[in-house]
Amino acid sequence: MNRKQTWTGLTAILILAFFAVPSAYAQHGGKPYTHHQMAPVQNMQKWLQEGYTKKEVYHAAFIAEHSGKKMEAVLQYYKKHKSWKETATHFGVDVGKIRAEHHEAKEHFYAANKENIIRYLAQYNGRSRADIEKYARREEDRHFLILASALAKLGHKNLDTVMKMHRSGNDPQEIIESLKVDRHALFKEVRSIHEAIQGTSTRPPN
Repeated sequence: MNRKQTWTGLTAILILAFFAVPSAYAQHGGKPYTHHQMAPVQNMQKWLQEGYTKKEVYHAAFIAEHSGKKMEAVLQYYKKHKSWKETATHFGVDVGKIRAEHHEAKEHFYAANKENIIRYLAQYNGRSRADIEKYARREEDRHFLILASALAKLGHKNLDTVMKMHRSGNDPQEIIESLKVDRHALFKEVRSIHEAIQGTSTRPPN
């Protein structure tokens, strides 16, 4: 994998992890499987005030999470070397391996929970199963549908509106900004949906 492919993959993992990956409670091979799920970064304003961009902070948080190192150490190393590939390698983070694990776990989650996803999201959105099924024919549709449901709730819109925005070419970032949805609230809502789908939460849809 060349450098461009590797760091395109990291960017994709960050986006998926922040917005809509299966929860840390997902089961894989009969054992708890911790996904590369990233909560909103603590002390974001501190890092921004020190001159880092949000993108740099999220990259650093990803490497810090998977290396067990502190954010300060990762950011300082990156600031000196100006290479995320070199920074990840220095801290022992294999992005290609993480990307493959994420893909495998994602496939397992959606294959194992297809019916649960449709049933729960029908209740969550106050819609019929048929309505949800028309949006959930492919795995990638089900993947986005969980995020779309959370966005609809927090953005005070119906599901059709969010799905229309998505199919018109708006990416998740654009939809979040358009609906003025708080990312911390979105992260928590998506996580709660995943937990409920897998039966790890007794919280009913509301």
